[in-house]
Amino acid sequence: MWHVLTGIYSWMELVYNPRNNVEQYISKALRFIHPYLAFVTYRFHVEKAREAGTLFVLFNLILYRY
Repeated sequence: MWHVLTGIYSWMELVYNPRNNVEQYISKALRFIHPYLAFVTYRFHVEKAREAGTLFVLFNLILYRY
């Protein structure tokens, strides 16, 4: 109800409360793509964390000569 007072229409309202046919189509597309987008985002962050961990270990090996 707050969006009526502020004029803000968020993406959550678009997904869960579409107002017309175009918004319904967008809502279905967002619901379909969400699991795939979440998986890709997760894999990206896992890979970046592994790279950072590897660099951290190499830095410590060079710095402390273990």
